[in-house]
This record gives sequence, structure tokens and C-alpha cells, in this order.
Amino acid sequence: MTTRWLCFRIQTQPNPRVQGGDHVIGKMAATFVLSVALRRPCRAATWLKQLNRTLLSDSYADTSWESRRTEAFSLDELAQSMDTAYEKKYPVSSLTIDRFINNISSRADIEPAEYYLYKFRHSPNSCFLREWTIHNWVRKCMKYDSVDKTLYTLRNKVQYGIFPDPFAFNLLLDHFLRQKDYRAATAVAVEAALQESLDEPLTQLLALDALHNFLHTNPILQWEEEKNVAVGLLLAGRTLHNTVGRSSMLMSYALFGKVERVHGLRAVYTRAPLLWTQGYLERGLAVMEEVAASLGMAHLTKDSVAFMEQVLCDLRQAEVRAADKDDCKAEDAGDGEKDPMAVSRSFQLELDEPQTTIANLQEKFESLKSALDKASHISDESMITAVTALVQEKLPELEGEDLKAFEERVHKWEVQREELLHAEDETKEQAKKELQSSER
Repeated sequence: MTTRWLCFRIQTQPNPRVQGGDHVIGKMAATFVLSVALRRPCRAATWLKQLNRTLLSDSYADTSWESRRTEAFSLDELAQSMDTAYEKKYPVSSLTIDRFINNISSRADIEPAEYYLYKFRHSPNSCFLREWTIHNWVRKCMKYDSVDKTLYTLRNKVQYGIFPDPFAFNLLLDHFLRQKDYRAATAVAVEAALQESLDEPLTQLLALDALHNFLHTNPILQWEEEKNVAVGLLLAGRTLHNTVGRSSMLMSYALFGKVERVHGLRAVYTRAPLLWTQGYLERGLAVMEEVAASLGMAHLTKDSVAFMEQVLCDLRQAEVRAADKDDCKAEDAGDGEKDPMAVSRSFQLELDEPQTTIANLQEKFESLKSALDKASHISDESMITAVTALVQEKLPELEGEDLKAFEERVHKWEVQREELLHAEDETKEQAKKELQSSER
């Protein structure tokens, strides 16, 4: 047993600060087989009866994942093997780190597993961390009450390589929603958006549930948090051609527009899959115009319209205050030296194209609001009510579809794993023959 492994046993945590895939060849033998995963039938009939719930059913997470046919490995031996390999600068196989994660049996094992995920990420094999290993990491953390570790490694994805599949995202979202921890649920939804993993309808629905419940608590947000929430709202709502989808887009464009007007366009699209062109407030008004011209298929909730109105009012007030402040500074400074930060900000604004004034946007907003009122396209229900109703309507059907997709994904994982095991056995056999030949 190595000294590093003993340190984990007395709860010493490493302080990783660096960055970094996989030869399938491991140093240890293994016959790790995934041939019986997910044999339990879907209980769709039971789900369809649960129309009043707003969370995933217990059956969703109750797959046969834990009953997969696996072989037990000693974590001490696996840790010693990886430590030796790293010290000698040998590659560590993705199968080895997978075996380590798979043999976690208590909360005390989570911390060393986090360390070896970090080490693997910064090794030459980093890009070969397997999808099923990441999925298993999420499940293990949830099983042993260490979901905070999942959230930490998810947020620090560059350092740990944690890019979960949609099913794992759904499990995390559901976990935090059940606990009514809407801030953590929003963090998961934002990560799913930033990783461009909001393509699945069920993930979109859970993300919207988390985001709107979080906003309903009226949190005080920094501008970076506002942008991240807006990313989640936009990417989760843009494919929904209904009241929830259009209202979410309106709110997201309002937040993006606020960040764009105050901090510049670069602050909006940096590290986010968004358009690099100006005019996010204008896009929000375009959503209102589209709904006003529609035939009633979609409405906007009253609070989403009020949200856009409040953002425009805040920006107008900030614009007036900034103008007054600049006038005062100009009078006080006279011909003196200019503030370098003000010069830098002025230069950044000059790089942007001329924008429509907030006053003009407010005027157009009032016109569109009147048109929406006249067409009865502003719903009296709140955003939370609309989201809850949509979740109750769509969740049972989407659960069944998602489970089927997950079963197919796991089958592909089984095939890939068998191929890796076969390659590992062949490589070890070849190495054994070469060693025997050299000894003759």
C-alpha cells in the first residue's frame, strides 16, 4: 500500500491545479463484463398513472445498473498500480480508472476516486475517459451521499473531464429538485447548457423546471450568473413552440440584453454557444412580435413580459445615471488626465456597432405589449404554473422514451467495453510471448 493511498485514509485532500487521454492497455488483468445490464422492463403503465407528480418516478433511476455482472478489485491495489504507472511515466488505461470507480463501496472512497480522475485527466490518455465511467461516477456520488463532489467536478470539467450523458444530467437535476435546492439544480442545468447537452426533451424540461423555480426565489445574481441562467433558459426553451418555450426565450434575451448593454457583447458570448452579433434585446422584442402575430398556438406569461419590461426600465435608469455621472466627471476633471478605465470602456463601445437606444426599445415594447393584450396572447398564469403544468403533461411519456434511449446507449457501452477488454487481453498475451522470447 502506497503512502499516497494511506493519506486518503486519513482524509488528506490533494490540491490539484493543472490540466490534460488512453491506451487501452492496462497493467492489471481484468475480466470486467457488462453483459446483463438493464434487463428490467420499463414500467410505462405505472408512470402513466402518476400524472400529478412533477419529478421523475423512482422507476426511472431504478434500472439494473447496480446489478451489472462485474468483478471485484481491491482499491488499494488499483491505487498502487496507478501510482507506480504515473511515477514511471507509463500510461494508465481507461479500464483501470473505470475499475476504480466501479469498486467504490463507501463515501470514504469518493475522495481518492476524485484524485485519480484528476490525475487521469492530466495524463496522455485524458481524452479516453469513457462515457460509462463518467455515468458511474455520478451514480456512485449520489449513492454515497457525495453529490457535492459530482457538482464540483462537473463545474471544473476542464480539470476532471466530467461530461455526463443526458441520463446522468437528468438524475442530478431530479436529485436537487426533490431537495428543493434550486440553486444547485440551476448549476446543473447551466452546465448541461454550456456542454451543449440540452438536446433531449426530458433534460430540457427538468432544466426549465430548475431555472424558473430558482428565478422565482428572486435571487440576487452577479452579471455572470445572469448570463449563465440566460444560457440555460435559451437552450432549453428554444425548441419548445409553446408558452413555456417562448416565455423562456423572452426572459433569456432580456438577461442577455442587460449583460450586452452593460458589459459589452464579448461578455455575452464568451464561453457560451451563442451568437456573436449584437441585438439581444431586439431579439427579445422579436419573440414578442412573433407571438403577437401567431394564431394563438403560443402565449407569453404575464411575468415574462413584466420581466422584459423591468430590464428595460433598469437599463434606462442606469443610462440616465451614467450620463449624469459622466457630465459631473467632465466638469470636475476639466482638462485633466482621463480615467484609463473609462477610456478603455469607451474604446470597447466604439468597436461595437451603433445600437438602438433604450428609449426606442421601450417604445417598441409598449407597442408590442398592447398588440399582445389586444390579441389575448398574454397568459394570466405565472411562469411557475405554466412550467409545472407542462412537466405534469409531458413527463410520463418522456421518461419512457428516455429509458429506451438509455438502454440502447448502455448496450453500445457494453460492446465498446468488450472490445477494450479483448484488446487488453491480446496485448497482455503478446507482451507475455515477447518476454518469453527474450528470456530464451
